[in-house]
Amino acid sequence: MTDPRNFLLNTDYPLDKIVYMTSGSISVPNGTSDITPGVTIPHNLPFIPLAIMLWSNTSDFEVCNESMDLAYATSYFPGPAAGQIYDISADATNLSILRLNSSGSAKTVYYRIFCFAPSNADIDSVVTATQSVGSNFIINTDYNYMKLVANGILTPTSTTYTHNLGYVPRVQIWAEFTDGTIERQIEFQDVQGSTAATGGVKVTTTTLEALNYTPKIHYRIYADA
Repeated sequence: MTDPRNFLLNTDYPLDKIVYMTSGSISVPNGTSDITPGVTIPHNLPFIPLAIMLWSNTSDFEVCNESMDLAYATSYFPGPAAGQIYDISADATNLSILRLNSSGSAKTVYYRIFCFAPSNADIDSVVTATQSVGSNFIINTDYNYMKLVANGILTPTSTTYTHNLGYVPRVQIWAEFTDGTIERQIEFQDVQGSTAATGGVKVTTTTLEALNYTPKIHYRIYADA
């Protein structure tokens, strides 16, 4: 088979299907550090979605972040960390945003949220169409469309999925906790497949493996590298 990485679009593989999206802005005072979600948004979906949130301090998203900003990441060691973190999770009813602002000043945060259906969603689930917010083209090969090889769930008793691609693919993961929430995870991915990894999720040229990590892991593996 021809290498799917050579294609912008390859119909041998399904494409991601966005089942919900929203955007907006929030004001976050300096010193905010949520233990419980500071912002909740009803999603009205018949399942718990896999949510991704991108955020920026400017409405044009010229600098765009997922989870922590560069200021927080670079000040974490040796600390104290000074910056911002905004994380997204979902339950059966709401999308929830956890806020942390230790930047030294109040911030306006612009966010864009989009969601996928989990692999265990009922195939007969009915959701509202989202194509109305797209451009004039439903598909436009000026852009690359990531080719979905596999999606599923790792559990404490089934910790490894074998993809056998022969290279380290792109992977997205979410953790499902016992309280019924599913949270986006980016800090716990070892996308280089390092043998030194001891926790989180390890991606190699043949497998995706959960290491010493007890929640269920929802994964999406792409042919793109």
